[in-house]
Amino acid sequence: MSGDNVYNLLPSPAALIESLRAIGYSTETSIADIIDNSITAKSTLIDIFFEWNNGQPWVLIVDNGCGMSREELISAMRFGSQSPNTFRSDDDLGRFGLGMKTASFSQCRKLLVVSWQKGITNAAEWDLDWLIAEQANNWNLRLPTLEEISHYEPVRRTLAEKQTCKNEGTLIFWHKLDKFELAGADNNEDAFDETMASVRKHLELVFHRFLENNLKKNRLKICMNNSDLVPFNPFCTGNNATQELPKQDFLIGGERVEVQPYVLPHHNKISKQEWDRFAGQEGYLHNQGFYVYRNRRLIIKGTWFKLLKKEELNKLIRVRVDISNKLDHLWNIDVKKSKATPPESIKRELKKIINRIEVAGRKVYRQRGQTLRTSLIPLWNRRVANGQIFFEINQEHPVLQSFIKHLSPERTNEFEACLNAIESAFPVDTIYHDYASAPEELQKTGLSENNLYLLLDRYIMYAKESGRVDFNELKDMEIFAGNSDLVKKYLEERHDIII
Repeated sequence: MSGDNVYNLLPSPAALIESLRAIGYSTETSIADIIDNSITAKSTLIDIFFEWNNGQPWVLIVDNGCGMSREELISAMRFGSQSPNTFRSDDDLGRFGLGMKTASFSQCRKLLVVSWQKGITNAAEWDLDWLIAEQANNWNLRLPTLEEISHYEPVRRTLAEKQTCKNEGTLIFWHKLDKFELAGADNNEDAFDETMASVRKHLELVFHRFLENNLKKNRLKICMNNSDLVPFNPFCTGNNATQELPKQDFLIGGERVEVQPYVLPHHNKISKQEWDRFAGQEGYLHNQGFYVYRNRRLIIKGTWFKLLKKEELNKLIRVRVDISNKLDHLWNIDVKKSKATPPESIKRELKKIINRIEVAGRKVYRQRGQTLRTSLIPLWNRRVANGQIFFEINQEHPVLQSFIKHLSPERTNEFEACLNAIESAFPVDTIYHDYASAPEELQKTGLSENNLYLLLDRYIMYAKESGRVDFNELKDMEIFAGNSDLVKKYLEERHDIII
């Protein structure tokens, strides 16, 4: 093709960057994207500093990774610095060569990167407002001097501290932060603090496998304003009641996909604090499903990829899926590394695994309902008819019989009508909703000591009249079985009763 038919059509830098700002990053995912680069650079310590700064907030991220030379820094500042099809090392968390730039500009209008290596410090800066003021289509990257960057007090202070500790590292400074999600907040400083608290929780989950690495030599430490992040393992592996089911794997495109299913403990085998912690803000129902890790970094959580419906009986099942960065093209991982969609070949393999683990999860969840023990004389009967389940008051219960036997036929009909009214108003939907959202908070109404003694008086009088006094029967009655100490006290105080 001749030169006359080709035109070098460069995009407007300011217009393109403004468009890329709306790519969909949250503050949480944008900072996580910066952390990816630090981990790839072999960092073992990453510090995140932030300050509201009287309405001019800033965020600074600094690591002790391998740093960059001048040429490497300039290349890293290029939009699309590396193709997603380029070969990457096994521990590379990058994807499109856009992360640092798009993640940063999604939150700020001015990005400064300072990197030092072998005693030499280099700096580069993208300033969106400066590009707009230039009114040119040139991708002019500013290379500020050390004196110029020292005017940024947080940068100057951090460099003075970090460069004395190690001769390699990289610092990223966000200012002109107009993209923090503060719109409509009554108090923007509080909203800023809440946003950064959410960032902390996000990082503790996304990078938990790096933070909890038992190999001290390679353990990663991340701090926010000098406070260490605490890894949050969503599979509750530290609790003995958690079931770790057999690990399974399969090959796709010559790469191994490892699948590790877990069944979390039922709420009666775990403390309330721990139960609430692992429920997360969205709750167990929402957080069930696959947790996909790319090179040990969490990409997506709490989804069945439409292979299984999210149900109460499955809500304790969480499945860790490990993939390598060699499968990025198959999983359709997005720029933000927060979404992934497996192809049909992988879905078929995952479906086979789901079918095998679903039974285990349902079994644990169903075990919670084994309170209607057959050894008890229940006050409520569970009846199944025509595929439907009904709960009915057991009118043959000895305590109820002690009342019914002393009623006239007319009063008996009225009493039975009252019992039927109670049955018809059984709050099925409310109980289901409460148990689904917070089962540990659902409790029985206690029976007072006076009412218990009144029922015991009535039952013993009825038992004597019927000629079948059996005090061992008290242990088998649902009303009295849960109050054995009070029953024992009552019998000891009744001197007219011979046990």
